[in-house]
Amino acid sequence: MYYFAYGSNMSLPRLQARLSFVEKVTTCQLKNHRLTFNMLSKDGSGKCNIVSCEQGSFVLGVLFKIAPDERDKLDSFEGFGSCYTRREVELHLPNNDTRRAFTYFALRTEESVKPYGWYKHHVFHGAAEACLPESYIQSIKSVQDIKDEDISRHQREMSIYSKIAKA
Repeated sequence: MYYFAYGSNMSLPRLQARLSFVEKVTTCQLKNHRLTFNMLSKDGSGKCNIVSCEQGSFVLGVLFKIAPDERDKLDSFEGFGSCYTRREVELHLPNNDTRRAFTYFALRTEESVKPYGWYKHHVFHGAAEACLPESYIQSIKSVQDIKDEDISRHQREMSIYSKIAKA
């Protein structure tokens, strides 16, 4: 089963920490959409969302293959039904082919919310790891973030990267 990751799950270490079977297929593009951080999370911060918009805009991300029985687990992490809904989208691949995959769209949005720094790091890290264009990576870096006052959550979220450095 194919999953389009455009936010924090573009980071392979983050997705592997959540699911037992993950295979990166390729980078891809969702046309006529744009990336925002306007999903109002349960913790009050902003998380990634994609919204329909004018022709010419697009969201870049990573196409992953996951085990069908892992989708429910991913739904749980993503807050399916309360934070996000799941939809099938048509993606454009680098070889000019298309592929259908599921992804998540926010149910609750608030334009004024900002992401925690650790969350933005997941998105930035995933985009860099996927070798997305530098201009796209810079647009993610330019998003204003806020400090998470829950230090243990911050450390827990960032710990997946220290495991990579030790490997």
